[in-house]
Amino acid sequence: MDWIQENHVEIEKDALDHNDWNELGDIHAFLQVFHQISVRQGRENTLDEVLSHMDFLHHHFTRTKNRAFSGPRFYARFHVAWLKFEKYYQLTEQAPVYVAGILLHPALRKTYLSEQWKRNPAWVSNAVKAVRKIWSTEYKSYQLPDEQQEKGQELDEFDRWRQKVYSTASEVKDEFDRFIYGSQVGIGQQTALQWWLEPTQRENFPLLCRMAIDIFCIPPMSTEAERIFSGARRQVRWDRSSMSAKMLEASLPRTLHAANEQLRRLCGSQRDFGGIPIILFCGDFHQFRPVQERSILLPSAAISWDVGNSFKAEQRHQHDQAHALWKKFTTVVMLDEQMRAAGDPELQRLLKRIRLGVQDRTDLDLLNSRCYREGRRISWETGITVVTPLNRNRWNLNMEATLSFQIQQRSMMRIFISERKWMDSLPSEEEATMMLNQGEDSTVPVPGVFMFVPGMPVVVNHNTHQGLKLVNGASYTALDVILDKAPPGHRISADTMVHFGPPAGIILASKATKNFHFVGMPPDTILLTPMSVSIQCQRKRPWQQNDVSRKGLPCTAAFACTDYKVQSRTLERVALELRGTRTTNVDGRVVPSQCDPYSLYVQLSRCRTLDGIMLVSKVRERDLVGNRVPQEMTVAEARLEDRAAVRSIKSD
Repeated sequence: MDWIQENHVEIEKDALDHNDWNELGDIHAFLQVFHQISVRQGRENTLDEVLSHMDFLHHHFTRTKNRAFSGPRFYARFHVAWLKFEKYYQLTEQAPVYVAGILLHPALRKTYLSEQWKRNPAWVSNAVKAVRKIWSTEYKSYQLPDEQQEKGQELDEFDRWRQKVYSTASEVKDEFDRFIYGSQVGIGQQTALQWWLEPTQRENFPLLCRMAIDIFCIPPMSTEAERIFSGARRQVRWDRSSMSAKMLEASLPRTLHAANEQLRRLCGSQRDFGGIPIILFCGDFHQFRPVQERSILLPSAAISWDVGNSFKAEQRHQHDQAHALWKKFTTVVMLDEQMRAAGDPELQRLLKRIRLGVQDRTDLDLLNSRCYREGRRISWETGITVVTPLNRNRWNLNMEATLSFQIQQRSMMRIFISERKWMDSLPSEEEATMMLNQGEDSTVPVPGVFMFVPGMPVVVNHNTHQGLKLVNGASYTALDVILDKAPPGHRISADTMVHFGPPAGIILASKATKNFHFVGMPPDTILLTPMSVSIQCQRKRPWQQNDVSRKGLPCTAAFACTDYKVQSRTLERVALELRGTRTTNVDGRVVPSQCDPYSLYVQLSRCRTLDGIMLVSKVRERDLVGNRVPQEMTVAEARLEDRAAVRSIKSD
């Protein structure tokens, strides 16, 4: 506004005239159609919609073309848009699946192509030939299993004669031609895939039905498959995206299906995984389990799918295709040595016993005698990392470590109190104090209090810029903060200031930020800014009576971490708390629950030697002796070990 006031004389005549407004009106009218199509594609993102939308836009361009000649500037913009559209319109000709989506749609079929492209019948003929080639090479000769054979019954001589006669009669007219030249049928609110999944269509077109289901399960654009598959490394760190055996047991079938479809598209082949001869699943049975999903080991018929009405026909078909893919994996190689501890045979033997589930009191005595000392303090100055599954302990330990780090660095400490807004009514003093002390966790990425000292390690708690690897679980060194002028700082001592509000941003650095160059930022750094998060009343916080929003930095100090955050990391010095994630009250004492068997192995396997491990508290017998992974995991591992043994015998 100041600049406008100072230069109002020069710019007062710079205004839009009648012609400018008319031109803006033409641009708006032209682009409004694109907006409508974009909204519709987001709502009805199916393969058959792509070509029909492109046909409509082609008609829209043609209709606007004559009017575009009346304005030179509008025509220039229109011409550039036309060239870009033509480029992508012609690309659809290279992928016959788009035409297949039209031909196999019960309400469109070949009639649609003949009507829309009546001025170019040669194109229609070539398009139909391309789809027919897919039908002939991939589906027409497929041998459907006979129902009697599936039930284990042998066909007698009369049944074999009858089958031959009827199958010959059914092949008088090709299924593909019989369908595409048939009459158009309205399907109402159904999708084409839902129509083809009906039992009636399987009976009328048993082979073509397979092709139609495969076609309509292909993502119309590669964005979704690339997001899940190709972009996985950019979005999720390797230690979060690696597939453990439990993940294979409960793997997301749709992810495997999307990977398969993306590889088919990239390789230009309908064979499994685009014809790639070797596909590797790698992982560890003794890492943390993922969120449970429908098991990829079972077909959809063996699973209840009506929970919350969240699974549709598309998901069930994709699950079955992924299940069929999984059954084709036969070669298994099992590695049972913990190589991180290769330099310490004693630790390596302990880890192997834990993997086998045979650890006993001898192992308990070993850990407590070698790694625990009563009253020993945590030597933060050595760069040790504390691993604890209890959030409350982690919050307190990080505060203690930050104070120690400040003394060691002799730097200024800034304490940022996250901004809070209460939704319904003002809280009581007790509720406000408890909320201030409530740190971050898996559902709330913003801590109530963030203590900053330059050079401290931090871990990000939220997927902020996935392409730049600024994601949940990523570790950084915090170099500096950019202060927000709105909340003033209050100096409470010579080297400590308190800010009632978050900073405008925090400057982070790591190996992942090397060669980053943002305007106005130091080289090799990235900026993390505050975010707001809603904290709703939950049973685990009985003291909270009102919903509240919290604004602050989605990161926290990384001197102490949860067992999940250190998974896959190698730590030279580590302090472990082998306890469960919950606490119970026993005779007025707070007692942690039993250590999770996966946490037990993950924590103990982070260090290279027993000498590098310190125990925060003495290991209880219940946390180690007899603490095994669930029975279904043991069965899954045994099944794969049997396959590995068979492979070993064959190779010998």
